[in-house]
Amino acid sequence: GFVDGDLMPIYIAQKQKAFISPYIIGAISSLIVAGAIYFIDVFCLENPYQHSFFRFIVLCASIIVLFTRLLLKEKRELSEIEKTYSEEIGMAFKYDKKSKITLLKAIKDFNSQRHLKCVRRLNKIYANAEIIPDRQAIELFLALNCEETEDTENAIASYNAILQENPANLTALNNLAVIYSRNGDYENAIRVAVDIGQDPYAYNTLAVNYMKLFDFEKAKENAQTAFKLLPELTESINTLAVACALTDDRETQKYIDIAVESG
Repeated sequence: GFVDGDLMPIYIAQKQKAFISPYIIGAISSLIVAGAIYFIDVFCLENPYQHSFFRFIVLCASIIVLFTRLLLKEKRELSEIEKTYSEEIGMAFKYDKKSKITLLKAIKDFNSQRHLKCVRRLNKIYANAEIIPDRQAIELFLALNCEETEDTENAIASYNAILQENPANLTALNNLAVIYSRNGDYENAIRVAVDIGQDPYAYNTLAVNYMKLFDFEKAKENAQTAFKLLPELTESINTLAVACALTDDRETQKYIDIAVESG
């Protein structure tokens, strides 16, 4: 989640803004067009109103059915996104339905790799981000978009913005440590990963970066901790086996065997 323990803000009920779905607007617009066609057909072209009225009813019914199905389909998709990303979204825009829907659509765009459209939606609702969870959710998906488009500088900026308001945000800490490590900034990767706490992936990140700094003892120590917390974490087992071998540890063969068995 985005807000932990004492960092949870006090929420004040806000007046919900009016929101009309684009599908409803589209349906109304289509019905107006259908009505205009009927008017022209009957009063301008002087065709029999009975026949034209039947076609008008069929057209209107088709329009309503089409837009209703589209609206329900989008609602199902956004509901599924909200459930899937409940931890990342947290309490974001709880009292602002319009901004919440825009956030969910932005996440949908992110999943579909429509990164530019996603960023545009997120920037659109940034001004409405009045509390910490609002900003945290926006910054997270801005950061993820930047990572996908290899915009490392802005990804780091967004993760740091999250940590400035919530230093205990595990997602931001993990992802930031990984970015630093990929960029060869191993000291900063270690600095960030140390703040994560009792997390096997964090200890594995520490182990990998200590290996790259040739500090094999600390690499072994952190890989052992990761292995104890999550024995199924293959990466930590591999790192541990290598670190043990490089430090002439008597348990080297044991961890090599485990690593081989784990594939």
